[in-house]
Amino acid sequence: MPAVPLWALGRHVTAIGIQTFSAGPDGTLTAGSLDVSMLTIIDEIEIDEDGGAQNVPPLTSNHESMILVRKNDTYTLTQILRPNTGQNTLAAAYYDTSGSGATLARCDYAKITIARAGKQFIDYFLMADYTESIRQGKNVGRMVLMQADSSGDATIGYTNA
Repeated sequence: MPAVPLWALGRHVTAIGIQTFSAGPDGTLTAGSLDVSMLTIIDEIEIDEDGGAQNVPPLTSNHESMILVRKNDTYTLTQILRPNTGQNTLAAAYYDTSGSGATLARCDYAKITIARAGKQFIDYFLMADYTESIRQGKNVGRMVLMQADSSGDATIGYTNA
């Protein structure tokens, strides 16, 4: 079972925000038009931490020696959709077309900020999926966010040139 930081579990989240970004040809992220707090409308934060291990034993041993070769955090945010407000933050983020670049493509990345119990988590994610449904009597929007290799410096670890 993955080790989820205790501050990220349970209730009493004091801040949660989403800011959209688009990636340029060199992988540099440029902020989109959406940068909002979701504190009053978030229903659920689901964290799935997956570590990829590989067996790398020394030549002198016949025992396995597992080492961590990658880490993948996947977050699923669930937003309560309120009637007659026009407020659908996750959909607005997923379909944000204010990104820069030659084609003004939609913003594919988001910076997520979550604070709870005096601790803060900030990282960059690929906005992988967005769905809407009725869940437990509520209309909700759900976004799946997959970790992007930004190294915390707003540059995605790839080049699309």
